[in-house]
Amino acid sequence: MHIQKLFVIVAFNENYVDLFVQKSRSIPYVGQYLHEPLREFLAKQKASLHRGSAKHTVKESSWLSTIFEWVVISMLVYFAVSIVNSMAQNNQKRRLKEAQHSAPESGAPLLAGSSDRNTAKHLKSK
Repeated sequence: MHIQKLFVIVAFNENYVDLFVQKSRSIPYVGQYLHEPLREFLAKQKASLHRGSAKHTVKESSWLSTIFEWVVISMLVYFAVSIVNSMAQNNQKRRLKEAQHSAPESGAPLLAGSSDRNTAKHLKSK
């Protein structure tokens, strides 16, 4: 836990953040468009987090924060869908194993939707 605190303190040091913002300008194709909104966003965040000045700042939503929110929301939705998918796969495997263990002794598998052993034997004899 202390290593994480130290990392956050060092990573978000004002000098390093300013260096990152300056270096963001050199990103090919998008750097020149990304630099200014990023600098303004960080300046607004810094102003809103300082004591006393938070009362006077107006909350504005920039396109950068909107994109970030949608990325986070999409990651959460993907996470939830993957959990449901994993649970469904595990349930299907469990049902398949149970069906294999309860199959008739003759080795003929039961047909889907058919729970009567006589029906399976009748179909096998045809």
